[in-house]
Amino acid sequence: MLTPIAQAARVVTVTNLLQRWIVPPSLVDEDVVLQVRVATVREWAALSDVKILLSPALVAQSSLEADVFAQPNRSVSRMERLVVQVTVTAGAHEGVHVFPRSALKDMLIIHRTNGDFRCGLESKQWIRSLLEPGVLAPSQDPFLVPQVTDVKSMVDAVRHAVGSSKLGDAVWEREVSEVIVSSRGTASTRSVNHRVDVRDLLQVTRPVWMRCSFVDAVLVELSEYAATVGNTTTHVMLCDKFTALTRNGKGKSVQIGVARATANRWAVAVGSSRSVVTLVNHDNSHWCAARIDLDQTEVEFHDPLPTGKKSDRATQFSFSRLKLLGNAILAKQGGAAEADYTREWDEKYVQTPTQSDVVSCGAFSLQYVICAVMGTTPEMAADHCDVLRLTLVHKIVQAGKSLKQAAARVQVGE
Repeated sequence: MLTPIAQAARVVTVTNLLQRWIVPPSLVDEDVVLQVRVATVREWAALSDVKILLSPALVAQSSLEADVFAQPNRSVSRMERLVVQVTVTAGAHEGVHVFPRSALKDMLIIHRTNGDFRCGLESKQWIRSLLEPGVLAPSQDPFLVPQVTDVKSMVDAVRHAVGSSKLGDAVWEREVSEVIVSSRGTASTRSVNHRVDVRDLLQVTRPVWMRCSFVDAVLVELSEYAATVGNTTTHVMLCDKFTALTRNGKGKSVQIGVARATANRWAVAVGSSRSVVTLVNHDNSHWCAARIDLDQTEVEFHDPLPTGKKSDRATQFSFSRLKLLGNAILAKQGGAAEADYTREWDEKYVQTPTQSDVVSCGAFSLQYVICAVMGTTPEMAADHCDVLRLTLVHKIVQAGKSLKQAAARVQVGE
């Protein structure tokens, strides 16, 4: 059973969160001693509301100790009375506090809401800064800005999508068909649901590193747009697909044999396309963009970081895996049993436009990929990084709105 404050944290709208939420203080870890034990029946009956909040680290420690304590051979009835005893050695909460193990879940929810609160405030402050006089919206283009607009209109659209919604509500959601190839080479299709919720949107609507979920949302929309206008020459690859060629879930480099096998599977989805675009994730700390030109056997690599170098180890590794993917695609398209990994590829290293901060690499990399598909030139440079981020967020908000309207029309039988 959740406490009232934890229940409220799960259903609060963003507007109410920013208006009413108060961040409760956490105990100082070094002043706390933890113990997990079974309460007596009388003590259990007398337990009242929890008046303290453990830090996230202490919540994790308590959970682990409780899991260890609750071994399978323990009596089930006794485990129902499992409590965490917290001895505070200094400060306003000095003394001994006892609360049920279930209260740890409450604390996790509250901590997450604290994070949402801070994220929401940062988002609110950032988006307000864009309303300064003289900040201009980008020019109209068929994909990113299909209708003439201004910064205020974009800001209003984002605020409207977020304000009255709950943190887990979907802002954008699209189901797409994806070609799946088994390790035996058998191809099939499956439906994959991509989703950006309010929490994801708050996360990206401020000057921070873009997460893969948002990057993929833009790439999915770009792929759908290309298919709608009949552009079958360029394949848009989601970032997790290329990442699978470079490192595994533990962050370790993928061995060459595994990378080749994976590239053979991805090549099936490329079909007859003559180029592939994707984003390259360097250790979850930096985004770059890439384009594989199969006709010219050229790999184009865009690094928006001004201090980046083509000779950097991470960049050279990415070049090698991009060429590996290109070889696998050419073999699949040509009906060859094996890819020619000795094929020579031209390497093109591009750094313009560049970012002027440490967090806009994702936005500039997305702009580069969008322009590669659209056949246009990147418009926004370093001093437009915030407007570029807003434009990408606005694109997802508007796409999500259109998808919801289309689903509603289908539901009523239009």
